[in-house]
Amino acid sequence: MYQFCRRHAEEAIIKGLPRDVNGNYPIPKAIRDLAGTFAELQEKRHLADYDLSERFQKLEVLTLIDQARTHVEKFRNLAVSDTRRFFLACLWAYKELKNR
Repeated sequence: MYQFCRRHAEEAIIKGLPRDVNGNYPIPKAIRDLAGTFAELQEKRHLADYDLSERFQKLEVLTLIDQARTHVEKFRNLAVSDTRRFFLACLWAYKELKNR
């Protein structure tokens, strides 16, 4: 999920996806924001779990939690579309899909 979210947040083109007239795969901002937040939180969690020298301030943690809530809510309010469905399906199946 982390790798897939990082790629979506960066608007990386994933082979095999439909593209627009410019050859790009347009990803709605709400999806990019949610993906970016997920990737950032995953990185922070990894630091918190495995890097004993890493310290987090309460305000920083509360800000990250608020950011996550905001992006989840924006994603929930995003119109149901093939892009939204595809993003959710890929979250579930990315590990298998990336090797094809």
